[in-house]
Amino acid sequence: MAIASLVLGLVGIFACGFLGILAIIFGAVGMRDTRRDPNVKGRGLAVAGLILGIIDIVLWLVWLLILAASPHPYPSW
Repeated sequence: MAIASLVLGLVGIFACGFLGILAIIFGAVGMRDTRRDPNVKGRGLAVAGLILGIIDIVLWLVWLLILAASPHPYPSW
């Protein structure tokens, strides 16, 4: 789960915002797994995926706000 979170967070920066949601979910599950069982490694990967997922969503929202605030290229007669 931690590796999936990291990969989705990295791909989500370049692809689209909904991958950030999956990165957050997988990161939270990965952190939970590492907390429950001390033999499971990858807490840093899960945290990195969680942070990248949050960054993905923030960048996606900023992009949507910029897109919504920009004037339309064609006049609406």
